[in-house]
Amino acid sequence: MNALLKLSILCLSFLPIIASAEEENINLNTSFNYENNWDVSGYVKLFADIPTDGNKSKIELDDLSVYFSGNINQWFNPFVEAEYFGTRLWSSQKSEKFKKGKFIFERLYNDFNINTLDRIRVGKFLAPVGYWNLIHAAPLVWTVNRPLTSTYSYSNYISGFEYGHLLNPIQGSRVDFYAQLGNEFNPKPLSDHPRRYSKIIGASWTLSDHLDTRSSFDVQYAKVKTTKNNRLTFSFQKIWYLQTWDVDTQIIYTKITNSTNVENLENMIGNEVLSNEEIQIENGWDGGGYIQARYRYSSKWNFYGRGEYFHLAIEKQSGESFVLGTRYRIGKWGNINVEFKQGSGAKHITNNGFSLSYNAMFR
Repeated sequence: MNALLKLSILCLSFLPIIASAEEENINLNTSFNYENNWDVSGYVKLFADIPTDGNKSKIELDDLSVYFSGNINQWFNPFVEAEYFGTRLWSSQKSEKFKKGKFIFERLYNDFNINTLDRIRVGKFLAPVGYWNLIHAAPLVWTVNRPLTSTYSYSNYISGFEYGHLLNPIQGSRVDFYAQLGNEFNPKPLSDHPRRYSKIIGASWTLSDHLDTRSSFDVQYAKVKTTKNNRLTFSFQKIWYLQTWDVDTQIIYTKITNSTNVENLENMIGNEVLSNEEIQIENGWDGGGYIQARYRYSSKWNFYGRGEYFHLAIEKQSGESFVLGTRYRIGKWGNINVEFKQGSGAKHITNNGFSLSYNAMFR
């Protein structure tokens, strides 16, 4: 515990060297260009949750991520993201005052740049399903709480390969095709992710990605490792960057087939632990959407709101949630978010209350 706290304090103490780029302009190694250099950077997120529905309050070191990247030559461009997450520093429930975090490699891949338009990526990387999943580090996104639409229905990670082709460098349009033919490398525990997959195939078509707007269509087929359910996901996302307003929306639909009867699960999986999501699904689909807007009042202050609707097959019902919040930028250091969330319906979407976070990139 002492070593972890010292590491957290050390990261926060050196935040004056944080990269100064604006949120939408920070390069997270998505370019086809390369230079002969190495880079070390990362981010930290301290998070406080104050529920209004009777659940326990807590303070967590939610994420401590370090990026190691190299743009060396045409064939050797490695990227590693090592993440320590979920460390509970305090809780209002006495029996859970402190909980150690978990360590994973969230990304571990190499880019082979065939030319300026074509790239092959091999290793563990983020699935290109919506913008939020690709750029989800706390200092780069608008809100403390991630919308369920952007994470729940599909595989967020791919352990395999991806082929990307840049269609129009000026508009930023591109297509990506990817596949995972086995199990995920170094997965998060099921307590932090709803399910694991044994086969994934997907494609993404980014119609535009530039200063004014971003839009994409995405499709992903994934087979759940334990229940053998097939999940076919379709997603559309659109972001408008206006003069003082930004508007973001995503719609997603997942068709679930080949559901497994609960009574047969024990014989099928042996001693492997299941999450609550990996049980019989009778009504066969997940899906929903959100729309959120951000008002850039000044270079320091942002105000934002979001409404979301989501239907969960596992709960056989839908839920709605609303988020209101503000963000204050601390120079080049990072930002502080304060927000309130209120939900109703499905339990996955009804964690009501206030959230406070301190987020910062460092380099």
